[in-house]
Amino acid sequence: MPEALTLRGMRAGYGETHVLEGIDLALAAGESLSIIGRNGVGKSTLLATVMGHTTLHAGSIELAGARIDAARELLRRNCHEAMEIARSGAAADAPTKLRFKRDLAYAAQIATEAVDILHAMAGANGIYDSYPIQRIFRDAHALGGHFSFSTDAQFSSWGLAALGGEIANPTL
Repeated sequence: MPEALTLRGMRAGYGETHVLEGIDLALAAGESLSIIGRNGVGKSTLLATVMGHTTLHAGSIELAGARIDAARELLRRNCHEAMEIARSGAAADAPTKLRFKRDLAYAAQIATEAVDILHAMAGANGIYDSYPIQRIFRDAHALGGHFSFSTDAQFSSWGLAALGGEIANPTL
């Protein structure tokens, strides 16, 4: 199962004060972990750092990172290609436009999956307005309802074109 959360060499705290040092762990999607210890040992600081509420001094936090990186790279590649087409003075052909639409829908889907993973990790705190993941979760799912981000609509149009079917979309 892919890792949903990976901490590597994490050093974190509040301002310049270091509370956590050298934290390494990996959790797979759906996996649970209990952090126990006496008061003041950094349990809350660990969660606050993962949620972005404290200062990360060193190391890395990779939250559903592969999905986020893949979505970003896919869209970046398409933007570069679209800019090259525009610079050449040409217009993208219908199959290229459909591929861009397909890739946008897929990027939105995998980014929303990453948000879902992060939201689940927040536990009950994820419902409070004071936690940024609550708004991100709500916004990602609201955007996911838009036709442009519908994988059903965009994948089937692209698939039809890729298989040699007639494209009868006047908006292309």
